[in-house]
Amino acid sequence: MAGLPDPETAYALLIGVAEYQDRLHKPLLACHRSVVKLAELLRGTGSSAMWQLPAERIKRLGPEVTAPEAREALKTAVEAPDLKALLVCISCHGHRYDEDGYSPPGLHLAMTDSINSLPGSYLHFDEVSNLLGQAARDRDIPHILLIVDSCWSDDAKLELGQGTGTTVEIDHLAVPGAVTLTATRRRVKAWPILPGKDWTAFLGALIGTVEDGIPGAGEILTAKQVFTAAHRRLTEAQKDEPNIPEPRIYAEGVSEIPLCRNRQYRKPVKVKGGSAAPAGEVPAFRDAEDCFRAIQAAHRDKSNRSIPVIVRSFCGQAEISASEIAGLTRSLEESEFSPFVEFAYAAVCADRSPAEIAGFAHSLHHNGSSIDAGRIASGLGDRARAALDIHEVYQSLQVRECPQCVEAAEAISAIIVDDPDLSRVVLSQWR
Repeated sequence: MAGLPDPETAYALLIGVAEYQDRLHKPLLACHRSVVKLAELLRGTGSSAMWQLPAERIKRLGPEVTAPEAREALKTAVEAPDLKALLVCISCHGHRYDEDGYSPPGLHLAMTDSINSLPGSYLHFDEVSNLLGQAARDRDIPHILLIVDSCWSDDAKLELGQGTGTTVEIDHLAVPGAVTLTATRRRVKAWPILPGKDWTAFLGALIGTVEDGIPGAGEILTAKQVFTAAHRRLTEAQKDEPNIPEPRIYAEGVSEIPLCRNRQYRKPVKVKGGSAAPAGEVPAFRDAEDCFRAIQAAHRDKSNRSIPVIVRSFCGQAEISASEIAGLTRSLEESEFSPFVEFAYAAVCADRSPAEIAGFAHSLHHNGSSIDAGRIASGLGDRARAALDIHEVYQSLQVRECPQCVEAAEAISAIIVDDPDLSRVVLSQWR
């Protein structure tokens, strides 16, 4: 299983409708709360992180959402630039009209302005399906995940061609090219609250699985794995609330979608011995929080000499992202362990590519820390091809069009010019 999607090529649209104009639709506060929590997980960088999306790659609507607003947001989502992974989650009331031959068939998703007596005021599921199916086909998007958290979101099939010698079964909620998760498998009501939580039963089970992880599974969990584990959670919850329905997944002919890191995944890694600690195996760290806890434990055991090894081990894990290392750096800065920040900088500059170093710098200020241009310049100065590497870091920071990154790039440049040792090596090849 490949790693998580690149945050710069992924996008998420989350619609949680809590308030309605039509009195027949009761308020659904849990719908809005659920997508707020889902947005937090999509932005997060912890051990249960999902896609680690920047704020501009997440669109969250609610608690009031009109049907035109939802349609416009869907159109924007499928047209997002460089799109390789798309998650669309809609949590709201669901409605189906009597099959009288006049009312539109299929699932209708109730927005704030939807009126029960006006079918056209709803967001019809076919609108969502057609947009996502067309995007999967025309834009060749490898990963599309659709989550429908509403009542009546069953997988009823329609037989066509009767009397003509041909019979075709069409799954109403099957979206070609997408993995589709729905709150109900049959045409029943979805349950509004997961016992003991502020979230809907279906989204709450998914959220809980992402946060807790799956024992024995790999480092990255797919949408199918998370759904299967969430299904088990809901089955268990039915003991206390028998009205919780069975959820459903449609994923035939669709590739696996990497959804989140597995909080319960851990493997040993080898680290080189040094003056701080002997060579041998140390536990791999799942995220910055995990590493920081190990540092605190070493301090409690009066083993501060092992902290540099812990930091280097964490930064040396290929699967640990530059943004996660930035998260550790901030934790160190805000604690009594601030002197060990230099080891994080040194490890990043020694072992990471120029693009990753620039990503580390960007993540520092994105997480609320400042960029220490001096430590970056000094760390790069020890690399074998310092001139080329520093130039690539400089360019990577400049092209981000981020004021803090551009400022850091210029600061690194100024430090190089003023440092006799660095300037002799670099300026002859750079300028």
